[in-house]
Amino acid sequence: MKFAPGGGRGASCINPLDPAIAGKRQVELVRTIAELGLGKPLDEFAGSALRIAIRRAHQRAGELGRAPVLADVAAALRAPEESDATAKKRTRNDLLGDGLEVSYVLDRLCGNEDDTTGDLTGMLDGPTSLDVDLDADMVVFDLTKVPSGGVAMTLLVAVISVFLEEVWLRPLCECGTEPSQHDRVVVDANSGAWELGPNRDAGCKRYTQRKRILVCEEAWHILGTPQLAALLEKFLKFARGYGLSCIFIVHHLSDIDDSAETAAALKMADTIVIYSQKKSEADATVARLGLPSWTAGHIMRLRRGVALWKVGEVIYPGVQHLLVEAEQHLCFSSGSMTDLTSTSPDTE
Repeated sequence: MKFAPGGGRGASCINPLDPAIAGKRQVELVRTIAELGLGKPLDEFAGSALRIAIRRAHQRAGELGRAPVLADVAAALRAPEESDATAKKRTRNDLLGDGLEVSYVLDRLCGNEDDTTGDLTGMLDGPTSLDVDLDADMVVFDLTKVPSGGVAMTLLVAVISVFLEEVWLRPLCECGTEPSQHDRVVVDANSGAWELGPNRDAGCKRYTQRKRILVCEEAWHILGTPQLAALLEKFLKFARGYGLSCIFIVHHLSDIDDSAETAAALKMADTIVIYSQKKSEADATVARLGLPSWTAGHIMRLRRGVALWKVGEVIYPGVQHLLVEAEQHLCFSSGSMTDLTSTSPDTE
């Protein structure tokens, strides 16, 4: 499955209020969108108004037989219910003032019926595209049409991360069934210890946690934003238990800020692969990752295709990466800089 947002014909849309996301996570996600759009955290009054508006958006959209979208939340923020204000010991005008700025931000990001120029128009402003299947064997998020460095890229990554967390960070056997559908098999009669065994209805002989691999190219979009680095940290914390392997690729660690969230995410990396770098980058990388001082000079001298690996506490100074012929054509990215774009790395 390929998810390609960016507006225009054939583009994909993903809804932060999709039923696939649990209610509490919807509130967290919409709040993250609002805070990233504002460039500051919401205070208690604005946060409360937003939670109320999300609940009202669900109610009003449900009466129309559809799932709510962000525009419904913006509308609810501008039309608060008197009963909601009373429950919060506020006047209706007070509750309106609490959420008015957030409604303007959502309008700017998603637009409305009269304005289709929002930063996220065609990406996060409507129902989830019917062809989006996050449980497919292979999912590709193609963000090449999304402006780099802007708020749209950051917000899209935040929404995608939560969607993946809801779908991926949950127990699921390789046969596609949940643990509750498997029999318990006692493995130690003395202690009563047990493990999950077969699911006869599915023809599965033993519960085996489904394995997934998450590859994120240009990961500075995530690691460089504290809110997104915090989302990544959740993936890494639960990764081992849920059979998830995370691979994050960055060109330079200097592209990433030094926030506490980013530092926490980097600390959880069990395997680090470093290719050749110039002196300034090598020195900064070694200092930031806490590597021995001798590795800085070594990294500068690495040949093409050779990398320094750190696995746990063990350092492997020179690991040669071998590519088969098909991989060489996929990985060769210098073709656009030459006259013969079909040139392979072997003929340079």
